This record gives sequence, structure tokens and C-alpha cells, in this order.
Amino acid sequence: MKFSKLLIHPIFLLALFTLIVNDFILKWEYHNWLTGKLSDFAGLIVAPIFLSILFPKIKANSVFVLGLFFIFWKSPFSQNMIDFVNQLSSFQFHRVVDYSDLIALPILSVPYFLLQKNKSISFIHFKKFNPSLLIFLLTCFALFSTSRMTREIPNGDIYINTSFKVNKSKEEVLEKIEAKGYSIKRDSTPTLKRSYLYIENFAVDDKSFAKITFNVSNSANAKRTRIMIINITFKEEYQEQHWRDMKRDTRYYKGIIKHKLKKIILEK
Repeated sequence: MKFSKLLIHPIFLLALFTLIVNDFILKWEYHNWLTGKLSDFAGLIVAPIFLSILFPKIKANSVFVLGLFFIFWKSPFSQNMIDFVNQLSSFQFHRVVDYSDLIALPILSVPYFLLQKNKSISFIHFKKFNPSLLIFLLTCFALFSTSRMTREIPNGDIYINTSFKVNKSKEEVLEKIEAKGYSIKRDSTPTLKRSYLYIENFAVDDKSFAKITFNVSNSANAKRTRIMIINITFKEEYQEQHWRDMKRDTRYYKGIIKHKLKKIILEK
């Protein structure tokens, strides 16, 4: 088999390594603005080069293809496509409309430069073991796994996607919530690879929700727990609005729910 020399270029390998470590470790451990954007930057280096290897004829044009698709994907105009695909698939795609993600677009100059420098998409030939094959397969896994992670989200009306840590064990966290009269249940939807927890009839001030979906996990220290709030479901039907209104709602509910949960867990 033959694979492009770009697969063993230090910049490509660094971006691939960053993408894997960020998506499988850093996002789950820290989950902040930086880890959210890091995947966009790394992915926009890896994906165009990977696409040019799969389809050599498009060469450097893969940068423009990926750039346009990235803009489309991050905009509300992609919602109809997402809804159509979700109807055909047992897995559900999800993305948050956030134009701040577009700050990653300038990084496309890096794969563009690399592809221009290697216009011929030259290939490495190995008679026996081909290390480029291993990198190629690893790239397939990284890009596929990243997309699967965004699909494996339990159903809800508004995607909250925020977390905080407390110096308590998982058991103590759950006991604190239940001590306030809330019943914690487990969501074991067959299409999800992992199970999630949810609280029914969660109330914040004058707001009451049918369900708050979340998860808890220990860090290296068993006495330190991360609480990840996934999404919320309203009691009444939530009418989809303009993306600006949905973004405003997300910020609002993220703030009040995170504050209420943290207060419950840390209360003496």
C-alpha cells in the first residue's frame, strides 16, 4: 500500500496527537473554553490533509472544502441537514451554534501551505511494515470517534454542556442531591455507549424542569468529583427559536442550574 508523506509530517502528527488527547482526556477532565476550541484548531489541520489523501485529485482544494463545510456546520443553516440525517440514523448528531468557533479558520493556512509544498502528494512505499498505514488508521479512528462523541448525547431541549468540580466523593455528591428530595435516575438508552443520570422535576427559583441530565466522575483523587451538566428538558414543549435566542437561553439556564447544583452539593 502507499500513503502520503504528509502523514508523517511533524505538524500533522502533532495536530493528530492534540486531537486525540484533547477529545479523550482533556475535554473530560477540564472541559473549558480552551479544550472546546482546541479540537477545532487540531481538526482543521488533520481533516484537510486526510481528505486530500483520500481524494488526491482535489489536493489543496480540500482546505477550501473543509473551510466552507466548517462554516456551514457551525451555522444554523445546517440544522435541516442534521435533522434529516438524525431521522435516518439511530445515532443523533448534535452541535451548538457558536460563531466564536470560527476563530479556528485561520489555522487552515497550515494544511494549505503543507499541501502546496507537496503538490504531487508523493507517496511512501514499504515492502513490509508500513508505519504510515498505522497513522492513517489512527487518523480514521480520531476523526470518527470525535464525530461519534457528538452524537452520543441523551435527548433534551437545550444542550448545557458545562461542568464544575467539588472536593467530595461521587457518593457524597449524589447523597447531597437526594437529601434535598430529588430522585436520581439512570438513563440507559440503548443508542448511548455510556449511561447518564438525571433528576426529574428540578426547580430553580420560579423555573421548573422535567429533567436535568448530568453525569459524575472522579478525577485522580477519589475525593474530588466532576459534575457534568449535559442538557435540560422542559415540562412544556420547547419551541425552537432563532439561534440567537437559543444561545441566550443556553447561557441563562447554564448559569442558574450550575449555581443551584453547586449550592446543593456544597451546602453544610
